[in-house]
Parts: sequence; structure tokens; C-alpha cells
Amino acid sequence: MTDPVLTGWCAASLTDEAPAEAVKMLAEQLGPDSKVTLVEDADLQALMGGKDPLSIPREEAGVTNAFLVSGWGEDGLDEAILFVARQADDNVKWHGWMVIQGGFSGVRLGGLQPYTNEANGYSVFLPKDFSVTVQSPTQVAIFPQGEAGHPGGRLDRR
Repeated sequence: MTDPVLTGWCAASLTDEAPAEAVKMLAEQLGPDSKVTLVEDADLQALMGGKDPLSIPREEAGVTNAFLVSGWGEDGLDEAILFVARQADDNVKWHGWMVIQGGFSGVRLGGLQPYTNEANGYSVFLPKDFSVTVQSPTQVAIFPQGEAGHPGGRLDRR
């Protein structure tokens, strides 16, 4: 682990913590039964709306890689970006993490599908099993499949 360690939440605050404090936070966030899994082939830049995840940590931290993991949090419903830094001696160390509450890769929802509305100039990622009905260029209906709704919805825990 680097010193300091970057920790925090996406679209909120990221802070530098001492390694001992970061380990304590990590234990609180994950719990003893966590099953964190690497999200292979995740296009982080696309999922972040075009923002390069390597631009998030300070440049002097030497972060060279960012990886997306699912199963983060006590309930395993969040995701996190893990940052890895290359040190001056060419060793690599874990630099920290940024939590994405509810996740954004769609892993727990079965994947994502992109939807672009050229007429209104926006694009979004939707769960793969959502249906999109274009009624007119300005009227788009997006529905989850199934009677019980979609498992992706939940209240903000913070």
C-alpha cells in the first residue's frame, strides 16, 4: 500500500489516508464475507462518461492502472475502482480505491446496453434486460422486464 492511500466515493469526496486508517476503513466497508471480483474487460473511461480514471489520483502518486471490481460493500451491491501505482524502484503498490455506490458496470444486473438518443443529444447505459421504445425523437419509454421490477433499484445508504 502507498502512503498516503486514496479512499472515497465517486461523485463525492476522495481523501488521502494513512495506511493504518485505510485498512480500518477497508475492513468496515467490506466485512468478513465479501466476495470482491474483478470486472474483466471493463471500459472504465466509457462507464465514467469519457473521464480517464487515471486522471483521478494526483499525478505525483504515479498511478499506472485502474481496475474495476464488483461485490464491494457490506451487501456486495457496490463496485470500486482500485488504483495501482508504480514506485520509483519499479515496484507496484495499491494506491487506493473509489467506491461507486450501486455500481455502474451492470455486473449484478446481467450487463449493460448503451442507448443513444441522437435527436436530444444524450447517451446512457441501461441494464441489458431493459426495453427501450422510441415513440418519437423526444419521447422514449424505458422499462425493466418482469413483473417484480428490477433488482438494480435501492435507496441511497449514505
